Amino acid sequence: MLGGQLGYNFQFGRVVAGAEADISFGQVKDFIRDGNYLTYNGKLTQMGTIRGRLGYDFNGFMPYITAGWMWNRLEQGSTCPAGAPFPVVTVCNVGQFNVASTQTFSGFTIGGGAEYALSRNWSLKGEVLFSNLGKQEYSATLPVFGNVTTSVNQDLSYVARMGVNYRF
Repeated sequence: MLGGQLGYNFQFGRVVAGAEADISFGQVKDFIRDGNYLTYNGKLTQMGTIRGRLGYDFNGFMPYITAGWMWNRLEQGSTCPAGAPFPVVTVCNVGQFNVASTQTFSGFTIGGGAEYALSRNWSLKGEVLFSNLGKQEYSATLPVFGNVTTSVNQDLSYVARMGVNYRF
């Protein structure tokens, strides 16, 4: 994923406190095939955070902790490319279908990282965020079965990321 961030820091001696917001866009995809005809897929397309952070400046190297709110946009779906030749009624022997639903998950995030000053204005940053974004219900209408609801949990997930910052 690729994105950007905005933030502001206050420095009190060597202690640095700040706030930042970021957003990322991309196409992180995953799928599972059931061994026959059905494919279940998911695609993460957006992610963002609004967080506070607290760090300590060791002459250009600053480890920090961070916490706040995170959200992401996830599309889930099922595909049956063609009718399956099963002797009993199943989802795929009623014909081809492709259903998808998009939901927004949100919840808390906490993590830590480090930032290294390359110059007065430029720095490199790396961080890991752990989050609990809860559970969402996805609904779809399938042939023969009608409306089907599936739960997706994002109880504990993590994001590792790196970035380059420019300070004004």
